[in-house]
Formats: sequence, C-alpha cells, structure tokens
Amino acid sequence: MSVAAASATATFSADELIVEDSGGRQYRVTSFSKAINLATTGAGGMDKGVVPATGFVALYAIYNPTTDMSSLLAVNATSVDAPEIYSGSSLPPGYTASALVSVWGISESKFKAGTQHGRVINVDRQTAITTTATINTLTELSIAAIVPKNARKVSGYGSIYATAGGGAQSGGLIIDVASTNSGVGYVSIGGYVGNYGIGVYGQFAELLLSTPQSIFYDVNPNGTSITGFSASLFISGYTI
Repeated sequence: MSVAAASATATFSADELIVEDSGGRQYRVTSFSKAINLATTGAGGMDKGVVPATGFVALYAIYNPTTDMSSLLAVNATSVDAPEIYSGSSLPPGYTASALVSVWGISESKFKAGTQHGRVINVDRQTAITTTATINTLTELSIAAIVPKNARKVSGYGSIYATAGGGAQSGGLIIDVASTNSGVGYVSIGGYVGNYGIGVYGQFAELLLSTPQSIFYDVNPNGTSITGFSASLFISGYTI
C-alpha cells in the first residue's frame, strides 16, 4: 500500500492472504487488491461511525465464503491494539472471515503519506523529541502520536550537535536509544566536537518496543567546553 499524499482513499494489494473466522476456519484469498474510502461505511469503508480526525485506523481484509467476495474494512485503532482477526460487531452481511493487514496514521481524517511492504510501514519523518537538556539515564519517551499500539518495532535516526567545543576532540556528543530503561536493544549515536561547531547523525532500525508506543533515550554531551548543544530523535517507520 502506498499513499503519496494525504488522502481519504488508498488501495491495499497482496499476492495472497489467509483470513480466519471466529471459529478458526481459514480461507486463502489470492490476487487481493481492494480500495478503501474512509469517508464511507461498510465494505470498502469504516466499519461504523466516522474516521477519527487524528490517530490511527486498522485495515482488515474481510471475506464472504458464500459469495467468494473480499473487501477491506477500516476500524478506529487510535487507542487500541487491533487484534489479528476483526473482533467488532459491524462486519458487513455475509462477511465472516478477516485478517489484519495494516494500521495507518490519520491526520485531518485522511491517511498520512507513507508506504507499506509486508508489515513494515515507512512514514514521513516525524520528530519524537528535540531537547537541549542533559539526560543521564535512559528515560521513557512516548511516541504514541507517531506509531500505533500495534507497532512492534520502530526505525528512525538521531542527531546531536553543538555550536562550539574547546579544542580538538574536547568533548563527546552522544544520544542513545533503547527498548527498555535497562538498555536492552541499546543503540548509541555520537561523535566528538572540537573548537568549532559540529554535529552527528546516526540511524536506528527495527528497535523493539518492549513498552507499547514508547522508546527510551538519554542525551550525554560530555565535556565542560561544549556549548549550545541540541539533540533530536526522529521516527521514520514502524513494523506491526
């Protein structure tokens, strides 16, 4: 699925899907390519009500085994971890089987720009935090506005810079990210500053989210001569 610019519509395609009903019966759906319109309800739209103004929607592939018809159904997933099988009470008549295929960000009642392959969803870079404070211990950072509860991994990058040091390799600039406050999955991004301003960038990929919608970070500009530093973390993708 790819959304080039904010839109109420999109198309999700898959070579093959396995959908399941509440009794555990499974069906194989091939050559799946269906459109979703968030401004409508029922098959091909929201399951009920209206799309949230901001938040997330889960997309389910749904299937009618009697007619061999399939479609997409959108569900408000702003505050829930959407299950792998649709659990609501608003499946269209005859549709009994389903499978979660995506959870996508919403802004102004439209899909945000992004692209999905498999369960990896890349989005426009979004700032998780920008700070000028020294943070000596790994501290929880909510990214609930950027990734859904269904996100299991996140990817992005960090940057940290200073306007001045005090001599060659006079101090270190370090920003760290981790899955937990004990340092599981620890990734360190950093470098040295000299007698002129300098910054460093580094990426992190598929960082596991041990706490839903949260990562842990610290900021350590080491050296008394470092001035004017600022650190930022950005999220550019997640895996459901």
